[in-house]
Amino acid sequence: MRRIINSRTIEFKRITTEQELDENYELIDTSSDLTVKAKGSIQPYEEDNESGSFPEGKDATTAFLFYTKTLLKYAERRTQTLADTTTIRGRSYDVFPYEDWSVDFDVEAKGKAAYRTYLLIERTEDVT
Repeated sequence: MRRIINSRTIEFKRITTEQELDENYELIDTSSDLTVKAKGSIQPYEEDNESGSFPEGKDATTAFLFYTKTLLKYAERRTQTLADTTTIRGRSYDVFPYEDWSVDFDVEAKGKAAYRTYLLIERTEDVT
């Protein structure tokens, strides 16, 4: 499994936003772009469009599964976190959670299995 999981490196763009106080003690939003490199294996998504894995308005026609040990961020409304994005064949994709194989393992301990599977779904035109 180790050779398969480390077969390709993909770069993900992560936008982080924070609030800071300016010189007038008013909150202002600041953002920064980070690049996250993740080794893993990318596979086409082959399930039907009716599975419950997709967010509303999305389907399996342009989706991939990405198997990796790297922790990627996906959009969360509660914490207002933006999803990591990547580009594959000239198209942008957002990261969505799929399967976490590290539930029963100590992620910090070396030698333990901590694989994750993410769903990469093509971004639509209205997403900024």
